[in-house]
Amino acid sequence: QIISILEGDAKDGKIEMRIVKHLIDNFDEIMSLATKVEAKVIESYEKMQSKCKELSNSPSLKNFFNLEDKSTDIINE
Repeated sequence: QIISILEGDAKDGKIEMRIVKHLIDNFDEIMSLATKVEAKVIESYEKMQSKCKELSNSPSLKNFFNLEDKSTDIINE
């Protein structure tokens, strides 16, 4: 579907056909690289989310902000 849209845009003069051709010729490689980068970003996000949950349950943080036990799950709010 992506390729079809790009080809249509090229035919309509919105983008150059040589760019679309290059994308089509290298589509699998481009998608493979994008998937690898995406996996790294998701992994980093999950680590940060875990750290935030850990911090939100920290007694020191609760005392600092004078939070009650009911409002400590900052991540889910």
